[in-house]
Amino acid sequence: GSGPIRCYSCLEAGHIAAQCPERGGNERGVRCYKCGAPFHKLARCCA
Repeated sequence: GSGPIRCYSCLEAGHIAAQCPERGGNERGVRCYKCGAPFHKLARCCA
């Protein structure tokens, strides 16, 4: 088995680089829980 898909951009599982929220390619509108900005997660927040 090859396991879950993994993004080559951010290395997180569950999506591919073309759909990476870190790159702004996520249509679901993921927002940071800390600052509310789109396309990054709390772990990468600079606020």
